[in-house]
Amino acid sequence: MKVRKRESGVYMTEFQYIHPMTGKKTRFRRSTGLKKKAEALELAMRWKRELETPPKPATEKKKKAAFSGFAKHWIDIHAANLKPATLDSYTTILRVHLVPEFRNADLRVLSVEQVEAFKAKKLKAGLSAKSINNYLGVGGRLYRSAIDWGYADTNPFWRAGRLKEAPTETQFWDREQSDAFLATVREVEPKWYAFFLTALRTGMRQGELFGLQWGDLDFVKKRIRIQRALRKRVVNTPKNNKFRTVPMTQQVHDALLAHRSLRSREWVFTRDDGRPLTRNAIKWAFWRLTRAAGLPEIRFHDLRHSFASQLVMAGVPLAGVKELLGHADIKMTMRYSHLSQSETGRYVTALEDEGWNSPSRHDSENRARFGHVRDFEGSTPLREVR
Repeated sequence: MKVRKRESGVYMTEFQYIHPMTGKKTRFRRSTGLKKKAEALELAMRWKRELETPPKPATEKKKKAAFSGFAKHWIDIHAANLKPATLDSYTTILRVHLVPEFRNADLRVLSVEQVEAFKAKKLKAGLSAKSINNYLGVGGRLYRSAIDWGYADTNPFWRAGRLKEAPTETQFWDREQSDAFLATVREVEPKWYAFFLTALRTGMRQGELFGLQWGDLDFVKKRIRIQRALRKRVVNTPKNNKFRTVPMTQQVHDALLAHRSLRSREWVFTRDDGRPLTRNAIKWAFWRLTRAAGLPEIRFHDLRHSFASQLVMAGVPLAGVKELLGHADIKMTMRYSHLSQSETGRYVTALEDEGWNSPSRHDSENRARFGHVRDFEGSTPLREVR
């Protein structure tokens, strides 16, 4: 909260407040019309309190529903609009965390205090801030629908503050570790070689690998078209509905050609009986082979991080990595930016390159760039200006 005096002597105020309906931070800026700082500050604080106060209930009577009943109603309606992975996540969060806590609560009167107590309870149980924020996010989406459908006036999950999340370090294998893993796969269980090689050399997500079909591969131009994901036998679009094309390395090209005659005419990677792969089949194969290679255990998704990290360390620009990974926003790709510090460090060392501080060098460069400004005829030396 701050106030600022203008030239006229009147104080302006500028602050952010939490919108009571959406839970989002909103900027407020206005003249107080007052010339005394204390009065202006008091008025600004009153404005902030009013802006953050939920509106009084409308005269229209809201429908009555318990949290548990509405949660099932909400999931049933949204099931057709959500991708399988998202639906599973929402259902699990509701079943395991939110419904047991707010089971019989009336949606009309569930308070911010109750949500804050839920946060404190989960923190005490040892859950991470990120997990708790995920639960609050699902509760907030549920309440957004409750408001739209006439079951509530305000959203207590959005009005409750989010917990500050500790930065997490991305796990990945470097190039030598990846090569050691692939060598082990080829020697111990060669049937998995093409699958894990493709994962490490393309950065494809697990569902995208499961959904890969032979028609997506262009062996002439050496590229893979990623246009579907498969999860629990349900075919869907890739994450963020972002179709993309990634190049095949020569290794991937040769491995997939050798793999082509195996198992299925439709799916590229399958189980022994020709059916699409499952997460469990991959989980245990990945665990066995990681142990056999003597490497630090990472998640399967960390193979994607390994692909991206190795690209960045090789000097590939983040914008290029973003396109290969299919990120919707460069902010996601920025998690790998610290790996390019060797490159930025090289830029800084240029400050101490031999000749950097040479006057003759700067003089010649400046004359080349700005000579038409510095040397025009009739100029008056600065010291002679009165």
